[in-house]
Amino acid sequence: MILYMMRACILPVLCIAVFPAEGGKVGKYDGLMGRYLSNRERFADLMNGIMFDGKQMIDPKSLEREAGDYFETEGSLEADQSKIERKSQGKYRIVQRRYRDLKMRSRQNGQFRIFALENQSVVDYTMPLRCMEYDFLDYQEQLNNLKETYKIKKETLRGPEKLCGIRKRDRLLPVYTVCLYHGEKEWDGPRSLSDMTCIDDESEEKKNFSDFRKAFSLNDRFRFRRELFGGDEARMNKVINDLNDLHSYEDSVTYLNNELKWNIEDEAVADFIKLLEKRFL
Repeated sequence: MILYMMRACILPVLCIAVFPAEGGKVGKYDGLMGRYLSNRERFADLMNGIMFDGKQMIDPKSLEREAGDYFETEGSLEADQSKIERKSQGKYRIVQRRYRDLKMRSRQNGQFRIFALENQSVVDYTMPLRCMEYDFLDYQEQLNNLKETYKIKKETLRGPEKLCGIRKRDRLLPVYTVCLYHGEKEWDGPRSLSDMTCIDDESEEKKNFSDFRKAFSLNDRFRFRRELFGGDEARMNKVINDLNDLHSYEDSVTYLNNELKWNIEDEAVADFIKLLEKRFL
């Protein structure tokens, strides 16, 4: 079963794919899964299936593996150890080394993207924050590289550009992160940063954080699209967006009855409504 996690636009991309695993030492299956998915064809299949609903958006030939090491010092957290050594001149020592399990860069049709994979054999209750931190470091590294390029070229920046160290036209590569969970126990950790907040579940503020899509597994998405929406992805997305704007279970059911007129005895309809009900529990 695959749990597909979505989030508000301010949160990091976090997808959690769940596969059962037999007993064993923590890290054993992480390494095995990492080696298995380091194959570009398999990696592309996974990302296309989870992030793009099976559409072939990523060409395996466009993928290049990248180092995913991050070095925490007493004064900073960097993605490049050499930068720490040059910057600190020995003032800081490396305290901890962190790394992504698998990270690849895609160059396709003139567009660059970064895809990363985190393998988990145990539940991590800080997973959204971990992924957000890794994503931030990737964006920070891109920003630092831009600033360093302008310094090397001795280009003159003025006004807000001088203050920021980059030009208005500069853009960063998007970063996508997937967490692949294959532990023995069911994942009971947070699926997004909103799940880690202390906002009252019944408040309007919490509803603004939530997205009904995150309740779907990847199998659910394919099944509902096929059986309930006749394979029409755009129509399904419209219905989900409309449901996200409603703030009660009763209003949501009324909307479905008026707009879609589904047969409530249909198994797929019952499963869809069951997931919808959980959103308001």
